[in-house]
Amino acid sequence: MDEQSIVHYFNEIEHGAGEEQIDHESWTDEQHHQIYQRIRGAVDQQQTAKRGAFGYAATAVVAAIIILLIGYTVFDQFKSAVVLQEFATGTGEVKDVILADGTHVWLNNMSRLTYAESKQERKIQLSGEAYFDVASKAHHPFTVQVGDMLVEVLGTSFNVRAHIDEPMMQVSVQSGSIAVSGRPSANKQIKPVHVHANEQLTYHIHKGEFDAVKQLWDTSTGDWRSGILQYQAVPLRLIIGDLERSFGIRIIAEKKLLDCPISAVFDDDPLTKILTILASTMEGDVIYEKGTYKLTGKSCN
Repeated sequence: MDEQSIVHYFNEIEHGAGEEQIDHESWTDEQHHQIYQRIRGAVDQQQTAKRGAFGYAATAVVAAIIILLIGYTVFDQFKSAVVLQEFATGTGEVKDVILADGTHVWLNNMSRLTYAESKQERKIQLSGEAYFDVASKAHHPFTVQVGDMLVEVLGTSFNVRAHIDEPMMQVSVQSGSIAVSGRPSANKQIKPVHVHANEQLTYHIHKGEFDAVKQLWDTSTGDWRSGILQYQAVPLRLIIGDLERSFGIRIIAEKKLLDCPISAVFDDDPLTKILTILASTMEGDVIYEKGTYKLTGKSCN
C-alpha cells in the first residue's frame, strides 16, 4: 500500500466515515495487523513519553515545593531567632541609634558596628568607637567583640575605643560594671578584668596585655557625643587621630611628642584653636604646609 492510501484511510476514520465507505478491501489481514501494531506502538511511546515528562515535571514541582517549604521554615526560624543590624559613620559624623533590644548606642566618626541578637545572647562587633547604654536583660548577656578584646555586660553604660590605626583599645565605664577579657596566647591565659563605674581599662594590642585599671577624674565618659573632646593624660597620638577623623584633615607631630600625655577639654572649638593649645602645652608651634598640619615642640609638660 502506498502512503497516500494510508493517509486517506485514517482521514476518513477521523471524519466519521463508516467502515463500508472506506476502501480497504484490497488490504490483507496481515497488512491491517502490521499497520495497527505500528500505530499502537507509536501511540504507546507518545503516552509513555507524556507520562514520563509529567512524572519528571511533577517530581520537580514537588521537590521545589518541599525545598521552598523547608527553606521558608528555616528562614522563618532564623529570622525569629536572630536579629541583625549594621551601622557605620563617616568623617566627622556621629550617629545615634537604638538597637533591637532597646540598647542606646552612639557611634563615633569613622566607626562600624554590627549587632546580632538570638534567644541566648546579644553580640556586637565593633571597629572604631562607640558609647553604649545597654538595655538590662537578665540571663541575656550582651557582649562587645573588638579585635582580641571582649567586653561582657548585662546592663550598664560604657565607652569602647578601638580604632584600627591605634596600638591600644580602651574601655571606660560610666555606670554599672563589665568584665573585659583578651584573647589567650599560646603560653598564657588572660583572666577577665572587672571594670566598675568611673574606671578605665587599656588593652595593648601587640603585647596582648592590660594596664592596671585607672580611676577617671570625672563622669564625662562619652562626651564626644555632644561635640566635646575631653582628655585625661591621653597620649598626643590618640588626640591627633581624633582630630583627623573629626575634621577630615592630616596632622603630623615630631616623634618625640607622640606619647606626651595631654589633659584638656575642647568644647566644640575650631581646629586652629585646638592645635594652638596642643602646641603651647609642648612649648611648640603649628605649621601648615601642603594640606598638612605639623605640630612642633620642645618636650612634654
